[in-house]
Parts: sequence; C-alpha cells; structure tokens
Amino acid sequence: MIQLDQILMPGSHKRTGVATSLGFTGLSRPNRNLAAGVAALAVCLMIAAGIGIASLHREAWRRTEHDNRLVATALAEYTGVMLRAVDMTLKDIALDAGLSAITTPEQFRAAMGTQEMNRSLAARQSALPQVLSLSAVDAEGGFVNVSRVWPPPVVNLSDRGYFKAMQAADAPPIYVSEPVLSRTVNEWVLILARRVSAADGRFLITSMSPLACPRARG
Repeated sequence: MIQLDQILMPGSHKRTGVATSLGFTGLSRPNRNLAAGVAALAVCLMIAAGIGIASLHREAWRRTEHDNRLVATALAEYTGVMLRAVDMTLKDIALDAGLSAITTPEQFRAAMGTQEMNRSLAARQSALPQVLSLSAVDAEGGFVNVSRVWPPPVVNLSDRGYFKAMQAADAPPIYVSEPVLSRTVNEWVLILARRVSAADGRFLITSMSPLACPRARG
C-alpha cells in the first residue's frame, strides 16, 4: 500500500528503501538504523554459525576416518596373527601324521582317516576360536576327516575354487580363499588350505580350515 507521505513527497520512499524492505517503516530514523544493524548482526551470526557447524562436521568426518583406519589396521593385524596360527596348526598336523613320507592316497587315508586323528583335530580346533573346523580332503575332493564330526560328511569340494587352486601343478604351499558359503557349516567363511604333495610332486591331499568371517546373509 502507498503511504500518504509518499504521495505528498515523491521520492522519499527511495531514501528509506532498505528500512522499508525490512519492515521498519513505522520506526524513527535512529531506531530504523538500529534495527537494520541488529538484523545485519543476526545475519552475520547465522553465517558464522553455519561456518562453525561445517567446520565441526569436517572435524568429525576426519576423526571418523582416522578411527576407521585404526580399526582396519587392528583387524588386519589380528587376521594376520590368526592365519599364521592356523597355518602353524596345519603344519603340525602334517608333521605329527608323517605326511611328508606319504606317497599314495591309500597311505594318506590310513594316516588321516582314523577316529583317533579326529579327536586330535578336535583338540587342536578348540584352541582356535575363529576356526570352524580342521579338515583333511583327498585328491578327489572328498573329506577324509573333519574335526567337528565323526564320521566325516559325504561332501565333495572338487568344484571349489580353492580346491582347484591346490590341484594346480604350480600351486602355492598355502592358499586363502575369497569368502564362500560353506557346505558343511552353512556359514560364510574364508578357507585356509595347505597342499600336501608326494615326493614326485603329485597332489595327494589338502589340509584346510574354514575361518568364520563377517558377511551379511542374503
């Protein structure tokens, strides 16, 4: 609405445009200046608050990233220690069973396929909390012994990637798989496998251990 004084004094509204736009037309000039200053200060405070919040957000993000790196490092160190412990156990099993002297699958079954060996495997597994079982698998992929049950389950692993890796002529002495769904415990696991070869290099068996790993189930 056009004020009467604007009609009588054209152009006077231009001098008070800022105050008018802020709604200070009912105030005296000093009060309008004071109100405008307060409004400007409020805007500055809001801007400063926004900058402060953004700064706090960035700092919180940096701290979160730092904490995540610490957790990842600790987890990697723990996983490394765990894998070394399991590998040492598999080596000890092979040593105690005299697997280095075995030359045929039949000898392997005679050494590893007994109930006494099953009890030995179960005792070793109990010292490794993350290990779901300790197993011996023959050259065809069948279980010869599994620490958690007796007799061993009738399950074939010959189609598994980690078993095929152990069969290869240039197979590494130890292999850690990607996460897989175990056919015996129905959980997502990492498989740590160790190849056992005859004196002539033929693949005889795999000693292996599934390790529990966190993964969302589908």
